[in-house]
Amino acid sequence: MARAAKTTTDHDEIRRWVESRGGYPADVKRTAGDGDPGVLRIDYPGFSGQRSLERISWDQFFEWFDRNNLAFLYQDTARSRFSKLVDRGTVRARAAGNKKANKRSVRRASRSASRTKSARASHGTSSRSRTSARKSTRKPKSARTAASTRTRQPKTDRVLDINTASEVQLQRVFEIDGKRAKALASRRPFRSWDDVKRIPGFDRGLVENIQEAGGRLRSR
Repeated sequence: MARAAKTTTDHDEIRRWVESRGGYPADVKRTAGDGDPGVLRIDYPGFSGQRSLERISWDQFFEWFDRNNLAFLYQDTARSRFSKLVDRGTVRARAAGNKKANKRSVRRASRSASRTKSARASHGTSSRSRTSARKSTRKPKSARTAASTRTRQPKTDRVLDINTASEVQLQRVFEIDGKRAKALASRRPFRSWDDVKRIPGFDRGLVENIQEAGGRLRSR
């Protein structure tokens, strides 16, 4: 992502972000029952099939948002609709882990600088040899680039090739409307996800949701 995602539990901040993008709170119909809305979602007009999601009030959304100990993860850019509901405990654990990792990195860097300074003073040739050895173990630039552009892993065991799937499958699996499913089908085959992002209405957040729902690109 061009800008790191943020996480919040502030109700006003969440509502302001969602409504500024035309969104509203919803639940997954088949999971609701006995006053419990079930699985919460943020929906947008024309974004998903009406058969799977149902609009609910903000009061009901935030009541179960807090009961389920959730946090709102989102990308704070003007055009992005990318957001997720995540567990607050996971967010806290990740933040604590990052702080410990940063402290360890500082200590390792300090020890490394001290050893390098001492080695240069007494063993200039040996220091140059170790530097050369470290360089030789680095991954080639092409390998690092390939790793950074790896496709987002799906959150489901179901995988669907968007180059061959029917319009009905595209709507049902990725929860997109008929207009977007038709746009996908008419522009196939796709060679990369960048090709998909060039379709009007397919922003970064939507493409990432499709990847997480099992979307894949394979040759026809």
